[in-house]
Amino acid sequence: MATNVWKAAATMVATHIRGQHRDFHRGLLLIPRVRDNAIVIWMFGNEDRAAGEPTLHEMDILRRDTGDRNIEELGTGFSPDRCTWVMIFRTRRGRYRTKAGRSFQLDMLKTGLDQAMDGAWRQRQENAESEGATAEEQHTA
Repeated sequence: MATNVWKAAATMVATHIRGQHRDFHRGLLLIPRVRDNAIVIWMFGNEDRAAGEPTLHEMDILRRDTGDRNIEELGTGFSPDRCTWVMIFRTRRGRYRTKAGRSFQLDMLKTGLDQAMDGAWRQRQENAESEGATAEEQHTA
């Protein structure tokens, strides 16, 4: 049941981003939750075309990276045209108890996830370039 709520939330946010913020290409938002000592993480991508293999591969890279960091995926959603995707994750705050410590943890988490999103995007572009070169080589042969 809870997974369906997160999936519905991801779908609603993806639909909103697609309708109102087409110029947003990628994004990351971290929201600390005091009541359960967690951090909810929202990642999104906004494309010019419906999600295909490159987008799904990029999302899989992000899933692997977050899994390696012990971050739990809560839900994933797409806009109706599948051009915008949103992934929602949760992680625990950890051992930091002071305000400065919690702020440091949040900054480090955001930096790491920014790098993960950047890396997934770069890998996607490299794959597209190498596949394009391969297709071009086959076409001219």
